[in-house]
Amino acid sequence: SCDFAITTDLCVTAIGSMGTAQLSLCGDGCQTAIYNDAGQFLDQDDILQYILHQGNGNNIVNQIAASDQATFCFDPATMSFNTVYYISAVAGNDDGTGNVDLADVCTQVAVGTPIIFYPIPVASIAQPAPITCLVEQVPLSGTSSVPGSTFSWTTIGGQIIGSPNQQNVTAGEGGEYILTVSANGCSSTASVQVTNSQTIVEASITSLPGELLDCTIQQITMTGSATGITGTPSYIWLENGLPVSTNSTLIVDVGGTFQLVVFDAATGCGDTTAITISDDPDFPPREVSAPADLNCLQASTVLTASSNVSGVQFSW
Repeated sequence: SCDFAITTDLCVTAIGSMGTAQLSLCGDGCQTAIYNDAGQFLDQDDILQYILHQGNGNNIVNQIAASDQATFCFDPATMSFNTVYYISAVAGNDDGTGNVDLADVCTQVAVGTPIIFYPIPVASIAQPAPITCLVEQVPLSGTSSVPGSTFSWTTIGGQIIGSPNQQNVTAGEGGEYILTVSANGCSSTASVQVTNSQTIVEASITSLPGELLDCTIQQITMTGSATGITGTPSYIWLENGLPVSTNSTLIVDVGGTFQLVVFDAATGCGDTTAITISDDPDFPPREVSAPADLNCLQASTVLTASSNVSGVQFSW
């Protein structure tokens, strides 16, 4: 006779199902899958557990973490962005450590819910140059930390020249410019201030002692100045259209038309004004009245000089 016994191990454990729609999240947060326990059966030795892994079927592949909840958070030490992971429900005997014995033939694994973590694109803008009287438009250059991102610009108080839905745009006015970058449904913004350094420059000329050269005033000193200058002004004097000096003052001894150009190198703004210096060597005006004729009866006559300028001295 044979002395042995035959036993059978009947697997009765059954598992429910996980949601099939892919879950996604921007950044390194946590995601929770939905488990439907319809059809589930656990015997007295079974436990229910959730496993995060990389297998897209009902087998556990490259297990990353296990939990009694269907919630898993991004772990940069073991996970990476833009990679699909799966949350599967598993049921089976306790392996003695509080986890399901995945090697047991009766262990059941539900097809996992796919999840993915997307990196949040970081928007940045290069600091632009200011708008000046010489540079009335400045380029704005945007970047994103995620390749393939889309770009969208808006402004508060400024002017976007061209399409706002491109990486680089042009600013036509001073103001705040906001860049939004998007990738995989994730987005972030950055902003930059474009400064308008344009000023209204008004040039002026002071001439001393006046604007008339004559026999008593043989030199006139003209001094240039300007308002609206933010830095150190530059001066150019022109006589009849030709440059004659780059000082703020100009001394002249002949009449003519003189132009003053004032320029602010910091803003590129400037202004032009002009003055006419008269040259009258016959000043002051004088007049001699017609005398009476001399004859046999009139042996002498009186000569009378006059001027419409007060204080004139006469010498015969």
